[in-house]
Amino acid sequence: MKYSSLVLFTTIVVVLFLFPGCDDSVKPGKNQPPVIESITSMPATSPTNRLPGGDTVRISVVATDPDKDELSHTWLADEGRFIGEVNEASVQWEAPNRETEVDYVIEVIVSDGALTASGDITIYVDRKVRTGSVKDIDGNEYKTVKIGDQWWMAENLRTTRYRNGDAIPTNLTNIQWQDTPFGAYAIYPHGNVDGINSEAEMVAAYGKLYNWNAVVDSRGLCPPGWHVPTDAEWTELVNYVEAQGYPDQWNDPNGAGNALKSRRQVNSPLGEPWATSEHPRWNSYDTMHGLDVFGFSALPGGHRGYYGGGYGYFGVGGFWWSSTEAYTYRAWYRLLYYVNGSVSRNYKVKRYGSSVRCLRD
Repeated sequence: MKYSSLVLFTTIVVVLFLFPGCDDSVKPGKNQPPVIESITSMPATSPTNRLPGGDTVRISVVATDPDKDELSHTWLADEGRFIGEVNEASVQWEAPNRETEVDYVIEVIVSDGALTASGDITIYVDRKVRTGSVKDIDGNEYKTVKIGDQWWMAENLRTTRYRNGDAIPTNLTNIQWQDTPFGAYAIYPHGNVDGINSEAEMVAAYGKLYNWNAVVDSRGLCPPGWHVPTDAEWTELVNYVEAQGYPDQWNDPNGAGNALKSRRQVNSPLGEPWATSEHPRWNSYDTMHGLDVFGFSALPGGHRGYYGGGYGYFGVGGFWWSSTEAYTYRAWYRLLYYVNGSVSRNYKVKRYGSSVRCLRD
């Protein structure tokens, strides 16, 4: 019995010596590092499609963990600044505002608590956006922006008077609006819009709606040194936007129209602060949202109809007059619509009320 026990003990020792516990390098349950599948930006940038200096971009990483561990994210940038949290899978980064084009590398580190994976994306940034300001005869101050060779107002006109001080008629009934042969303006009824509680709030957010006779009145609708753009000058703007990589196509999310729209939109995929229901903003749409690449910041002030003087399209459409007549009763205008990525060019009856953007002489 003693001999048998000794043999059994020796056998166990030998087995343990020859077959120790499995090495961690080969056991099936070994922790594996995260895998970065993609890093993208919204809007997308490239050497020929640059983010304006001083503007913001949303950068997102898609990463998975083979072991289903919870992941954390750390974002790094040598310049610029992150807005909000930097430990999420999606962050906002504000580009520096330089005098020259610069390419910035943004890095992300993804960790499962023990192992990490890292990746980066290059954000191509344009020279800084040139901005300024101008005041109308009422003392209203407007942001201005240089786009290509043109200086545009970056807000809709709000003046109550012509350049010479004469008052522009307003408070017209529907029938009066329909029949007037003179310049006039209207304010979209705030009672028809949730979240706007007064005429003053409406005007501050979206401006006023002018008929075409006010646009071409010889007393001048815009401040001194500024004018309502011609049809050709609107075309110049759109051509420039197209040349920067934003095609004027209705079904393109990166279209020229979206490049000119304000980023403020209900459920915008750009996230806060652009995803908002607070005015001013665009209504939500699944596949189209404003990018505001050039600082034009177009907003959907709707319009006032000519027949019956009713209002419509608020939150979904922005209409801007040109000073160019199409024919006797109609004039050219531009439309940005919430379901389209393009800048629509068309003509309509001069008695419509539409928004106005002024252009520097």
